[in-house]
Amino acid sequence: MHGLCFSPYGEGQRPGDLITEAQIRRRLEIIAPYIKWILSFSCTEENDLIPKLAKEYGLKTLFSAWLGDDKAQNEKEITSLIKLGESGLIDITVVGNETLVREE
Repeated sequence: MHGLCFSPYGEGQRPGDLITEAQIRRRLEIIAPYIKWILSFSCTEENDLIPKLAKEYGLKTLFSAWLGDDKAQNEKEITSLIKLGESGLIDITVVGNETLVREE
């Protein structure tokens, strides 16, 4: 398989819940042998750990800043995405693709 949408959340977790580096690693270890790319939809709430860890597993990354109604949170997402992009850890960046799905 070429790539997957990646979520580090476990059963019963959802965005906003604490995720750890160990949790991300466990999920990456399962999928890394079978893919080349991951897509992640957020750059905050520990999701910003994912690109570095993905690179350790030899994966390319497409990362998105998740945008919504909260302008302050949008700023955090975009700022984090820019930092990650400047670090060289992200191969492709996307901003606000979910707004198309929600028809905003």
